[in-house]
Amino acid sequence: ACFRYAPAGLDDATLDALNERLMIEIRRDGRTCPSNAVLNGRYSLRACFVNHRTEAGVVDDLVDAAVTLGSALAASTA
Repeated sequence: ACFRYAPAGLDDATLDALNERLMIEIRRDGRTCPSNAVLNGRYSLRACFVNHRTEAGVVDDLVDAAVTLGSALAASTA
């Protein structure tokens, strides 16, 4: 599953940089470890859940980290 953290008012180049920084910060956070993909020329975060023991809490952790850390990064970008 690929997604972008995309607050309103930022152009594509800024969103690309923001999402790249976000991926690094999510990995540093340690709860989850997304990778990346470039879709239609846009940098995206990629969650790949292949372990049959993955539970919903792991997905929740990724969403929470993306929103929390993404908000902090976006605020420092503005």
